[in-house]
Amino acid sequence: MSASLAALPPPPLPPELAARISAAIAAEAEAAPAPPVPAPAPSVASATVTPLPGRRPSSRRTWPLSVAAGVVLVCAVGLGYAQLAGSKNAGQVTAADSAAGVAAPEAVLPRSASGIDYADPAAVTAGLPSVLVGSAPREPLGATSGSDRAAPPAEPLASSSGASGPEAALAADPLARLRDPAGLASCLLALLPPEEPDVRPLALDYARYGATPALAVVLPDPDPAKVSVFVVGPDCSKDNDSTLLFTRLTKP
Repeated sequence: MSASLAALPPPPLPPELAARISAAIAAEAEAAPAPPVPAPAPSVASATVTPLPGRRPSSRRTWPLSVAAGVVLVCAVGLGYAQLAGSKNAGQVTAADSAAGVAAPEAVLPRSASGIDYADPAAVTAGLPSVLVGSAPREPLGATSGSDRAAPPAEPLASSSGASGPEAALAADPLARLRDPAGLASCLLALLPPEEPDVRPLALDYARYGATPALAVVLPDPDPAKVSVFVVGPDCSKDNDSTLLFTRLTKP
């Protein structure tokens, strides 16, 4: 029966229903918005082509690796040479200053030959003002006074044992070595503080300590109101200061 029904043609649509359906479709079509009109495609012939700017060449200079390495090497060598030259010059200046500090400043020291016995505190206190002034003129060490310059050279001294020259001079003046600039400089190296290169002696006095010939070296003291005094024997040198007395005295 199902097959028989399927074989039958569809029944005709009633005219009234067909008219209503057609009217509804027409009304829907009128209410729908019109589709947008697509813009016409531009013509290839009338289009203006604007070329894009190309990549600007770099202003940065690129050095080959070998050249850069060479420049670094030259700079390093130059810096090393500059440092070496600076160190060498600094060493030369330091050495020159040290030599000048030992020899030159003592060349204008007030010098005396007071004969004071530095074993006698009262005599030292009384004689200190004149020692600081100096009984000898302020002239380079090794220079002689006017009367000495006028005198002819002395003949070599002879001792009772027949010695002459330096041996006889030392016998006559045990402090002769400390009157010589080289001997004095060697002695001062033993007395001046190495950690304070600016310290300079204030005065020298060739005198004695009891019965022993001695040199008194007056130095600045950490206390500005005082002076330090080293009394040394004839053998004073940078290797052996031969100190007989060290004292601190009130500055006059």
